[in-house]
Amino acid sequence: MVVYKLHYFAARHRAEAIRLMFHYNGTKFEDIRYDLEKWTSVKPTVPFGRLPMLEVDNNKIVQSTAIMRFLARRFGLSGATVFDQARADEACDVILDFDDQIAEFIEIVAKFRAGDEASSTRKTAQKEILEPAVDRFFPIFRKFLNENQGTFIAGKRLTYPDFYLADLLFTVRALSPQSFDHYGDLSAYINRIYAMPKLKKYLASRPATVV
Repeated sequence: MVVYKLHYFAARHRAEAIRLMFHYNGTKFEDIRYDLEKWTSVKPTVPFGRLPMLEVDNNKIVQSTAIMRFLARRFGLSGATVFDQARADEACDVILDFDDQIAEFIEIVAKFRAGDEASSTRKTAQKEILEPAVDRFFPIFRKFLNENQGTFIAGKRLTYPDFYLADLLFTVRALSPQSFDHYGDLSAYINRIYAMPKLKKYLASRPATVV
């Protein structure tokens, strides 16, 4: 029996799509979450000193998209045809570009305590980092959906970047609801992915985190 161990911080961000894939596929895994103190002691044992990391038996894989693609091949979430697979990889890379562009905003917000929402630092980060990224990437995500009958991001069936995009957009919507004022279709997309019966139990019980 294959043993999976997923290592990440006590947050969603770069590991949540991976967790969603496990739960969607009904595959058991150990969900190991580190606080910063514990991570300091563990970091020297992790390839490249980066999380998330997936242990599969005695093998270690790092980098979130590498892990997603590995699991997608195992779980049948890569795409039905070679062209669908290419489209899924293409979409994933675009989502990663968006994720990288808003990473600083997410890091800033993650450090705030409750009640700090009005901080000038957060407002500046939203205006200078998040809003330009939304203006650039949301039309691209809409185009992806429109090309696939508005249901999935790459092809006519669910693929691994759907988990990545849905959770990243979920985070943006929670932190900046106004970003979706003109993108009701993207908000509906989040709801549709999150409403999948195979995900409901996990989503109802997962730890509440800012990001």
